[in-house]
Amino acid sequence: MGGKAESEFTVEHWDDAGRKCIETMARAGNALVARAAFDAALTQRPGGYVILCHGARIIAKSPLAGRLLREQAARG
Repeated sequence: MGGKAESEFTVEHWDDAGRKCIETMARAGNALVARAAFDAALTQRPGGYVILCHGARIIAKSPLAGRLLREQAARG
């Protein structure tokens, strides 16, 4: 009890190249709360590289993040 959640949700703002996390905008232990925080973060960082993660897994990403991830995958 009182310890850090094993796999908490995070909302992160990354640089425009997707190389470095600039800011962890929110942390939540609940998926619904995390999704609401992600949606709010998109309004605060319009056009930014924002992702919602659960541990190392990406749950949702902003349009910019989605485009960059697709381009990186295409390059191999």
